Amino acid sequence: MMIDLAAHIQDLENICIKENGGKKEFVALLLRGEGGYFCSGADLLLARQRLASPEGGAAMSLFMSHWTTRLRRLPLISVAGINGGVVGGGTELASACDHRLMEDKAVWRCVHVSHGLVPGWGGGVRMTRLVGRSAALKLLAGGLGVDTKEAFGMGLVG
Repeated sequence: MMIDLAAHIQDLENICIKENGGKKEFVALLLRGEGGYFCSGADLLLARQRLASPEGGAAMSLFMSHWTTRLRRLPLISVAGINGGVVGGGTELASACDHRLMEDKAVWRCVHVSHGLVPGWGGGVRMTRLVGRSAALKLLAGGLGVDTKEAFGMGLVG
């Protein structure tokens, strides 16, 4: 997922910025998942390999932080179409979008804490900006899921 995301963002940058010379042919980007999940974040097998050393964990965090920042900077309106679960790093990806829309059955869950981690892709800062410090701490430190109604009520989704 991470390598594919980077390649797609780079393609969008080339199309939107370089090839069109500032002309806006594209105005929006919709990110959505398949199979009942928007995104579950990093592949846990790959993450365990990377997180086996502090250097590997730092490299993975820097890589994804870099690409979620570039996603935020695209000259497009980005929308996370959350269909089903959005978990862990998926919450960080969704928070990097300009807008987040959730299906009724969807659940937003920051599971980093249950793995002994903190959000390393910039999602903690973005969620704090979206919902405020107190609500962000509940999401990030509690590891509890919120349904669509709760996410809407706290301003996480529109």
